[in-house]
Amino acid sequence: IYNEINYKIKTPKGEIRVINEKTSPIFNESGELIKISGIARNVTQKVAVDNEVKRLSIVAQKINNGVLISDIESNAIWANNAYLKLFEIDLNDLLGNRPSDLFKTDSTDFVLENVNLNSKNSSIEFKVQTFSGNWIWVEMTSTILYDTKGSASQIVEIISDITERKRSELALIENERRLRFI
Repeated sequence: IYNEINYKIKTPKGEIRVINEKTSPIFNESGELIKISGIARNVTQKVAVDNEVKRLSIVAQKINNGVLISDIESNAIWANNAYLKLFEIDLNDLLGNRPSDLFKTDSTDFVLENVNLNSKNSSIEFKVQTFSGNWIWVEMTSTILYDTKGSASQIVEIISDITERKRSELALIENERRLRFI
């Protein structure tokens, strides 16, 4: 049995620190409390990182763009609600799978070529079939995340639905083509 608590202290220099303290009672053979053993450690940086992750998670869930995080083999490990809605898929069907295996595209080689470890973080546009079978146009930007040793560890994709824009562009091109023959 132990007790754990986080609390803030102010250092002599006026800096605020978050301390994590764990204590355990120590009893003698008769079951009487004879002392309390404990450890305290500075967790200020960990708490700051945890809070930042929470804030970023909230932002990623609330934005309209789809966000997908994959491992370095491109297996999905997290997606926001906008991504799931855009690709008409449940999170359980997505996690652990490669999106390129789940969603057909009209230009698979182009997409895979431009979303690899040599990516320049530039955006690409392509047509893709959702999990439900509907075709949409998307714009995707991929970013490689690196661990503390400098090795690629995750891929973050930001995806926007550009279907309406593409429909308008294609309609405009068709109208221009027709006007040329008048």
